Amino acid sequence: MRGAVDLPIGGGPDILHATYGALQEDGRLKITDGDSYVLLVIWDKDGNVHSMSVHQFGSSTLHEDSPHYADQSPLMANRQLKPVWFDEEDIRQHLEREYVPGEEK
Repeated sequence: MRGAVDLPIGGGPDILHATYGALQEDGRLKITDGDSYVLLVIWDKDGNVHSMSVHQFGSSTLHEDSPHYADQSPLMANRQLKPVWFDEEDIRQHLEREYVPGEEK
């Protein structure tokens, strides 16, 4: 359970896709620790780099009001990865907002 996100998840201690949990009063296991950031990098035969990643929660781990507080949890539960964008064109196509640190409103 992460905020309002409640998903079934597989895994176990000390393995790839590690999960550790605490038994809840309702008999469910709440995952408290485990794998975090997973990154896969592939170089194709032409030397181009491609990358995919996932974080067990999302990119905003401390702000429950953020849409990114648990947005990657379904990916992690389903053992899926998302693309990592390297070049400016790809980044700009997926940009949510642009700001200069220290000047944000």
